[in-house]
Formats: sequence, C-alpha cells, structure tokens
Amino acid sequence: MGVSMFFMRTARIVAYLVFAVGILNVIGGFGYASGIIEQAPLPNGDTPPPIRTGPMIDKGMYMAAAALALGTLAEIGMTLRRMVSLGASSDRRLS
Repeated sequence: MGVSMFFMRTARIVAYLVFAVGILNVIGGFGYASGIIEQAPLPNGDTPPPIRTGPMIDKGMYMAAAALALGTLAEIGMTLRRMVSLGASSDRRLS
C-alpha cells in the first residue's frame, strides 16, 4: 500500500504545481499582450526582444489541461485504493 500511495500523492502534488505554473503562464501572457506587464530594459540600455504571448498562453493552457488530467487520474487511483481497502476489511468482518 505504501509505494502506490506514494506515487498517487506525488502525482497529486505535481498536478497542483503544474496547474499553478500553467495558470501563471496564461495570466502572464495576457498581461504582456494587454500591456499591463511591461518588459524591463536590459542593463546595457538596449530594448529586449518582444515576448511572443501566443505561445506563452498556449503552453499555459496545455499545462493546465495536462495537470487536470493527471489530478483526475490521481484522484481515481486514490478512490479505487480506498474502495479496495474498504472491501478487503469488510470481507474480513464477514468471515
């Protein structure tokens, strides 16, 4: 029970982290695209190259979708594990 729960909990934590980073990417992409967030000038005074906001938003959306899928699979695994352990303990009570 220990190893499989480790992987399910790890998957859940990774899903939360990837989801947070993906949402931050989307927010940052919209922030740069709308002009709310501006790039800082480089130390030598040159202007930095423009940020491509489209791929930034796309990447964030893909990350959030993958995190939702991973989180859903982790929750399904944890629920199945609980159901199996409950079923095994109730079978012992019957005999």
